[in-house]
Amino acid sequence: MNFFKVLLSFFGFGAKPKINSQQAIPRDDYEYNELKKKKENQLDAILEKIAEKGIESLTRREKEFLDSQSN
Repeated sequence: MNFFKVLLSFFGFGAKPKINSQQAIPRDDYEYNELKKKKENQLDAILEKIAEKGIESLTRREKEFLDSQSN
């Protein structure tokens, strides 16, 4: 990274950070419950895949999701 990019990022200019949909803040209870249910369904699918094919069959994204949910 060159000096000017460092300087710009220090003062808050430059590329905006990407917002991860998994970190989105729900606006109301209905949206919260939908998000929670979606995560539960995704977690169930991953656990079923582990039971059927083993943990080696998981993709990088699935492993990251599993790690984020275990915290």
